[in-house]
Amino acid sequence: MQICPQVKDEKVYSLNEYFSKRLNENKILVTTRHGCWLMLDDDEYGQLIHNTFSENKTLFDTLENTGIIITKQNVKQIVNRYSANYLFLKTKNILCTINITNRCPLRCTYCLASANPPDFTGSDMDEDILKSTSEFISELPFEKISIEFQGGEPLVRFDQIQQFLTNIDTRMANFKNKRIISRRIVTNLVLMDEDIAKYIMQEKIGICSSFDGPKELHDQQRKYLDGAGSYDIVVKWVDYFKERRKRVNLLPTITRLSLQYGAKSIIDEYIKMGCDVFLSRPVNPIGRANNKKDIIKAEDFFEFWKDAIEYLITLSEKGSEVYDAMAQRMLRNMLTPYRPYMCMRRPCGAGISQLSFTCDGSIHACDLSKSIPEFKIGTVNNSCQEVLLNTLELRTRSTEFYPLCDTCVFSPYCHSCACRTFSDFKSIVGQTPKSFDCKLNKMMFTYLFEKMNDAKYRKVFENWVYMKR
Repeated sequence: MQICPQVKDEKVYSLNEYFSKRLNENKILVTTRHGCWLMLDDDEYGQLIHNTFSENKTLFDTLENTGIIITKQNVKQIVNRYSANYLFLKTKNILCTINITNRCPLRCTYCLASANPPDFTGSDMDEDILKSTSEFISELPFEKISIEFQGGEPLVRFDQIQQFLTNIDTRMANFKNKRIISRRIVTNLVLMDEDIAKYIMQEKIGICSSFDGPKELHDQQRKYLDGAGSYDIVVKWVDYFKERRKRVNLLPTITRLSLQYGAKSIIDEYIKMGCDVFLSRPVNPIGRANNKKDIIKAEDFFEFWKDAIEYLITLSEKGSEVYDAMAQRMLRNMLTPYRPYMCMRRPCGAGISQLSFTCDGSIHACDLSKSIPEFKIGTVNNSCQEVLLNTLELRTRSTEFYPLCDTCVFSPYCHSCACRTFSDFKSIVGQTPKSFDCKLNKMMFTYLFEKMNDAKYRKVFENWVYMKR
């Protein structure tokens, strides 16, 4: 990297730190730590690395506009762009997931919470913990709070959901500068009934549910204790809410079995359900899925995801607006300076943008970590200050400072899940070459950057960035 200032037509410049990777025989990707990038041909790249571009005005201007060279005219823009990558560290928003119970009528093969059967005792929030949880959340130093009920199956204790919302609304009325901005229930829908549905719509509570695709696939993975599948009941209630103009957000979990069905059949099932968003999300080896049967290789998931993108591109040419949310999150990191999705940040959102509250009053750094004892950062009986101080290690966990990651061409856009890393290596600092996240992200970003050279793909990708459902 050139440190000494150079002069071109009385414009003083220095080379910024940059990273590079050959994408194909024609293009070399060049990225900067502040997140700007461009693609150069061999001749242009040769001029860059030998610092002979000063006579090439077009290339000079391009390098200046992307911040690969630093001038008096662009230094503020570079600093602002880099700062924007980390605005989330000053966030005034937080997501609080409330695990109201760890009981569930289903026994899904990959259950994150390793949920207990419905007749199990001692795995619900009691009245004292429920009250202490609402008090703790209301005292958090955040202005905008989102509430999400999880489990187990939260509708097992729908009465406690109602009580919690009453408690938190009463508490929040005492604060002028704080408010609940959203409330959502993550439910498998098998305990839904008319009364609960009416309450949800009346109170404007969001609904999210798991849906793994075709009936045969869904019923093999998401079944009752007696082995019966849950596909039909999910379809029933999605249709019920759809008829009443209430959206149910559906999420698939991609397992080894999902790979056998292929991306097209799962996406087609989502379209049949009226969905306009598909999230390619690999199973995490946590909870009941922490076994070799369900874990999939990064290479296998990448092929599934790539097939999904190719199929969605084909559909978009026919007028469809269905998009892949995983690709959208990555493209936003590539094409904008902001990092809106908490799991695709450096550091990730654990303990920063999210806290998870379990049935016994424990507080974990995020919902994915609720089954990992090492991620417990306190209890609802601690002060907010004590709990947030216990997140310091997570707050400084950035791949930007990891060996190999720090010089990777994809580092400005990448992420690493603390929970997945701990599950794989028993440490929140991963062994980068062996990391599932690293392997997968490299393949996915390489694919996305390569396709940005194709006008057909680029047009669709740029549209996906700003789609919102």
